[in-house]
Amino acid sequence: MRERRYGITGAAYAALVEKQGGVCALCATRPGPNRLSVDHDHETGRIRGLLCAKCNKALGIFGDSVEGLQRVIEYLAD
Repeated sequence: MRERRYGITGAAYAALVEKQGGVCALCATRPGPNRLSVDHDHETGRIRGLLCAKCNKALGIFGDSVEGLQRVIEYLAD
């Protein structure tokens, strides 16, 4: 399914898991084998990394908006 949807083979997925140390690229949690989602740029299709379900959903909620996420950072820092 990953290969058809994102163009990433099982071997490439495994290499990303190894590169990231088996953890989510954002929050560094270890969700378990094959439980990291492929994160990609919706405009270019470029794969950015692997994320846990929570981080993947969070990016989706903010529409991959750097500006929106920056506002969240500013809000939390206040």
